[in-house]
Amino acid sequence: MLRYGWLLLMLSCRVLATAQNSELGIVCKNLFPELSDWHQVPEEWFGPRKSGHYTNELAGDSGNFRNRYIFRLLVDRVRRGDRVLAVIGSSHVVVPEPALIKEFGLPLQKVKGLTPIAH
Repeated sequence: MLRYGWLLLMLSCRVLATAQNSELGIVCKNLFPELSDWHQVPEEWFGPRKSGHYTNELAGDSGNFRNRYIFRLLVDRVRRGDRVLAVIGSSHVVVPEPALIKEFGLPLQKVKGLTPIAH
C-alpha cells in the first residue's frame, strides 16, 4: 500500500499550488533524482504497459486494483437483485468483460449497435 502513496505524491506534484512549490520541489528531487523539473513529469512514467520507471508498475497495479473492484462491485450488485448501469471508459470495460461473461454467461439481449462476442 505504501507504493501507492508515492504514486499519489508524484501525481500531486503536477497540480499543487505554487505556494507549496519550494517544499515540494525538495521532496520530488529526493524521490525522483532523475527528474530535472518536477513540473515536467514524463508521460511515459504513467503508462501501465510501458517499462523504465517504477511508476509504470504502479500504474499497472492501480489499474488491476480498479478492474477487480469494478468486477466485484458489479457482481455483488447484480447478485443482490439491483439493476446495474455501469458507465466507465471504453478501454476499461474490455478488461472485466470476459470475467463477467464467465460469471453470468452471455447477455440474453443484444444491445443495438454492439457487436456480439464470438466464442
